[in-house]
Amino acid sequence: MLSLLLGFTVFYFSRRVHRKLRVTVHRALFESDSTHEYYFVNVTNLSLAREVEITHVWFDTTPNTVHVLNPERPLSRRLKGDEEWSTWIPVTALPTTIPTKSVYRLARVRISTGKVFKSMANEAVPSFGAVPGGSKSDPPNVLLSTSAGQQQEKPQTSRYVELLNQQLAEEVESLRYDDPAVDIWWAVTQRILEEAFGKPSRQVAHFVCTIIRATETDAERQFRHGRTVADKKSLLKAAIRELELFPLVEKRK
Repeated sequence: MLSLLLGFTVFYFSRRVHRKLRVTVHRALFESDSTHEYYFVNVTNLSLAREVEITHVWFDTTPNTVHVLNPERPLSRRLKGDEEWSTWIPVTALPTTIPTKSVYRLARVRISTGKVFKSMANEAVPSFGAVPGGSKSDPPNVLLSTSAGQQQEKPQTSRYVELLNQQLAEEVESLRYDDPAVDIWWAVTQRILEEAFGKPSRQVAHFVCTIIRATETDAERQFRHGRTVADKKSLLKAAIRELELFPLVEKRK
């Protein structure tokens, strides 16, 4: 009778205990491929005496969500208590406009009950280790972490170079100084420099610094406009070269 009561009690509480997952995200490289970075979604089953089944993993980005469809980590996947499992997606699969710190909070994991768990940054990533969750017959995927307080190149660096080159290609010096397109060029270029180098920064200060004379004629203003744009484009070329030689880095927290 006692064993029957004990069995019923265990069954009752096993049904009552909520399923709980810890979902973290970090950024890392595979040792075998140091040229490509990935976001790793790590899932740990913290449920008490309950298994969970993962059915979907995605990043809650806008305007469209990005699902993690990794053939090396097929879904669905069942996890025992305290079992850890990981999947990954290329950094380039997510919009480059999203800061890395925000990406860490955008992963979502859905289990078979329909409950969805949100991610947080993995702040305790070893600098070297294997990716959990693969088949025992498969060799481990060894990765090198670029998170957990290390410095790494911002994924936007190449994007900033591309945008600044686009601004260089615009022939605004041939337009009239009062053309609305000229104002747009100045505003957009300044914003790109602020995003790339920060505000304030030496590059932004040099770009926005101009000399205006109140007594200029229309012809003189047009001439100054052409010279000023040419000077500023020289500054943009220097900024591009600086980005190429010294890629931007950010501190992971």
